Amino acid sequence: TPNADDVGKRLRVDVVGPYGGNPVIATSAQVSVGSTLQAQLTKMGKTSKSAFALRVSPTGEAAQLELSKGVLKIKPKSGKAMKHPLPAGVTVTLDAYEETAFSLTLGRTRDAPQQSLSYTAESAGFRDLLALYLRSVTKEVAPTRSARDDGDGGGEFLDDQKKVPTSFNDFGTPDSDDEAEGEEEAFRPAIEVKILPAGQEIAAPSLHQLKSSFILGAPPGRPRSVADGRRSSDTVDSPPAKHAVAAALPSAPTSVPESPTQPPSPQHRPLRNGTAAPPAAPTRSAQRKEAAAYQLTVQETITALFDGAKVRQFKAIGELHAAQLEGAVDIKELSAFKFALERTDKTSNLQLNGKVLRRQSESTFDFAVALTPPSNNEPVPLLRYSSIPNWAPIPLKVVPQWSLNSAQGAARLVVLILTHPNLKQGLRDIALRITVPDAKALISADPNAIWDEETHELAWELAHLMPEKAPRRYTATFRGSPGAPPGTPQPLRVQFRCEGTTLTNLTPRPTDRGREGQLSASVVRRFVAGKYEIAVPPPNGSAAS
Repeated sequence: TPNADDVGKRLRVDVVGPYGGNPVIATSAQVSVGSTLQAQLTKMGKTSKSAFALRVSPTGEAAQLELSKGVLKIKPKSGKAMKHPLPAGVTVTLDAYEETAFSLTLGRTRDAPQQSLSYTAESAGFRDLLALYLRSVTKEVAPTRSARDDGDGGGEFLDDQKKVPTSFNDFGTPDSDDEAEGEEEAFRPAIEVKILPAGQEIAAPSLHQLKSSFILGAPPGRPRSVADGRRSSDTVDSPPAKHAVAAALPSAPTSVPESPTQPPSPQHRPLRNGTAAPPAAPTRSAQRKEAAAYQLTVQETITALFDGAKVRQFKAIGELHAAQLEGAVDIKELSAFKFALERTDKTSNLQLNGKVLRRQSESTFDFAVALTPPSNNEPVPLLRYSSIPNWAPIPLKVVPQWSLNSAQGAARLVVLILTHPNLKQGLRDIALRITVPDAKALISADPNAIWDEETHELAWELAHLMPEKAPRRYTATFRGSPGAPPGTPQPLRVQFRCEGTTLTNLTPRPTDRGREGQLSASVVRRFVAGKYEIAVPPPNGSAAS
């Protein structure tokens, strides 16, 4: 059904029979606003106040949206009302699946940062009316350039417009073109260049000069946090000569994968869990091993059950481990280091491994770790947590549809998939699997699918899926028996993974790397699909077209 997003466009329908063949194409006239809806928009423009009944997503709490004298006011049933001036901008984004769901992105004002809120309207008509009116009286909100624009260093996965750190270099590097805010630092050149007169030779430096000079590959000073809005790092002080070799070790290697067009660097070695290890340290001897022995690794596993497009159950379980780095120095004594947990507002039920982990204060999320020399190379579990209730940012929205052609004994499966818009790096290793026990054969699949004739399992596999404006469409047609098409299969099983972020945004940050930097400065974050299943709704019609 056309909605407010389709005004001014044309709809095209391609129809193909269950056994293939040339498609029949029909194109509509340009979609326009109906007379009834136009009359309502005109009336709203003349009245001083208009109100809409809404429900907050995903909690379902009743709320009222009012438009009056250039101000948008949202009054929830419980809690404080929120006011937003329309000149600051409002973007209305209609949900691609639910005909009553939408989100409002409110532009940044002097008193509030840019924010995104999700609601459902009483009907699809009221949603279209609100969207068309807001788009006619206010400007759209431009996406923020980084999380520092919001005044804090956080950001939420649910905020479609907030920039969320999703990889280790997501906020740029010291060479970034972004301007630093606040007081400028004095520029201190690391190398001095002089033009000597003709014939004058360059004198070799003395041993004392060599010892006092800077060391290539020395770790940078501790960078300022993203929250304070600065991009540059502190000035590096030259380390004492006796620590020259240790200072040459990299302090904070990134875990950004190299370009697929280039061969992998011999300095990168894979970890047991398949992620990239920090690059080998530049040392005096190629045989010397890197100092860091452990790396913090956090992984969240998502359990989600859906009835069609409706969420029935959603939960993320996270585990933080101290993973041993391959190629690190042999661990022969106690390893002690400290870390802090940041962005914990979407987590609950924190459980600590009391044998190795100690919380330094009940009022903070600072922890101290003490690990005895390991007997094997298995990661050491540090803590476990879960996501808060009534919070469900769907990383991959999957909506299946099942239709029948009883006369020909055929059935068609249509699957729509869409990655959450905040996952800027996309999802990887996506797999859609479903077993159709009554199917005699797979007639066609678009795109091509894997069909197992023995188990009657259909599988689509996709290496990478970025966020897109419209959902991708997957179709498969099955043949049953004449007069007895295949029954509705259950359930549709989904797999995927995402590297560089967690669903809850929880972030471990090393605060004390221990003696000689036993803990790596980089942190691995990821989330994966566990039991992620969608119940296929019963057939919505008698024809598979």
